[in-house]
Amino acid sequence: NFEDSVYLLMDMTRYKSWGGDRKSRMYLYQVSTNNFTLKNDKLDLTHGDGNAFAADPHNKNFLICSDNNWFVKSLDGGKTLTKKGLATHQVHADMEDFVFHPNKKGEVWVASHGGVFKSVDYGAHWEEKNNGLGIAEVVGFAASPTHPEYSMVGLYHCGSMVSSAPYKADTIWNLNWNTIWRGDGTKPLVDPNDPKYMYASQNGGGWARSANYGKPVKPGSNAFTSIPRAGNKDIWGSEAVLNNTNSTILYRRGFTSIKVGDKSKEFHNVYRSTQRGSVNNEVITDFREVYPNGDYLIIMLYQPKANEDYLYVYLKDDANVHRLYYTNNANAVDPNDVKSNWLELPLPYQKRWLKSISAAPNNEDVLYLGYETPFQKNKNKGIIFKVDYGTQVNFELKEGITNLTYNLPEIKLKGNCIAIDSKGGIYLGTDAGVFYLDKNRINKNIGNEWAQVGTGLPHVVVSGMQIIYTTKKIRVSTHGRGVWEHDLVDR
Repeated sequence: NFEDSVYLLMDMTRYKSWGGDRKSRMYLYQVSTNNFTLKNDKLDLTHGDGNAFAADPHNKNFLICSDNNWFVKSLDGGKTLTKKGLATHQVHADMEDFVFHPNKKGEVWVASHGGVFKSVDYGAHWEEKNNGLGIAEVVGFAASPTHPEYSMVGLYHCGSMVSSAPYKADTIWNLNWNTIWRGDGTKPLVDPNDPKYMYASQNGGGWARSANYGKPVKPGSNAFTSIPRAGNKDIWGSEAVLNNTNSTILYRRGFTSIKVGDKSKEFHNVYRSTQRGSVNNEVITDFREVYPNGDYLIIMLYQPKANEDYLYVYLKDDANVHRLYYTNNANAVDPNDVKSNWLELPLPYQKRWLKSISAAPNNEDVLYLGYETPFQKNKNKGIIFKVDYGTQVNFELKEGITNLTYNLPEIKLKGNCIAIDSKGGIYLGTDAGVFYLDKNRINKNIGNEWAQVGTGLPHVVVSGMQIIYTTKKIRVSTHGRGVWEHDLVDR
């Protein structure tokens, strides 16, 4: 209705190198005069990961824009702004988009990391509009392999949640999800041997543990209690694995600050703790010897189910080269014996991001590696490989490695998206669905090695997978559409 008026909001908060006060700026552009007018240069906004901004088509002076998990609105064309909250379960839910109704005055919709909301009174009150819509942006996912009622998710800017309702096969199952920790949810863990022990993590390496299936022990008490941090802090996200056999042992990533010359350097290391993270945060790596500048990043930890003494560490070094290390002595009593036992393994690619690691059920030396995205045929040589590190590996001569890409379409991988079943079959979670490769089809070159598993999975990236053998299901989490499950492939 006001085609002559175009508002421009410049997010200056991200540009530290520009100096200045880093305040956002708002301009009004008049098409008829081909001129910008500065309306406000003192906007103290923190957009976070959302940059929502909209102008009312019925009132050119009414504006609304995101401010982290809040929003601000203006009734005078941006000269003054009022900060408001959006009821999204008290979690950090950045806002991605505002849309005004083209015909109904006062009606505005918002898409946030906590879902979709509608207001009919210019943002004074909001109504949740998420029924039937899976909207969870799952960053980390864990499920009990033996008790299907227990799953955990770490949600992007929306805390951590746990399900606990009794499992009902082949019926509509109300999982009864409960938010159990605030902040930016990252990686969760469920004890594979005793699901009453659960772990939730936050941005920056904070961890908490429950010893009661994610439920408060007493009414009004916290379901999860914090455990000592590994190192000084961590990067955005958290990384840890439990020992598959002795699940009282927890391996975590953390920073240690060390003074090098006149500067303080932060070194990533792996910490081992016993008694479920409560005590003995022992450093079992010493990558400072290899990377003295400290400019390296541990990305992923992985322990194969076949051997509790194995531990794999995937990192990116100070030259942006991707590397894989392992030890077969992860549980030595003396942590110094572990430090001296790390060996580097060759990778198919050293300049591409590794997204998922999974091992053969009965062989700790055989790894399945899922690579960065996107994969485009005739441009990249492959996206998923089987590597037998128990043999002599030579990628140039194709010794010890099998490219399993075969007939996969152009796909995108994100997180823990490879699961190996008990008979050696491979599930691969992608943005185009879940695919399955029967081990008997490997190296057959018949053109239809991979088969899609079911239909109806939304076309968003898979962030986690877990095989639930007690119910014969494969359960997957997605970054944007929640958690799904399907029958295992019948072979």
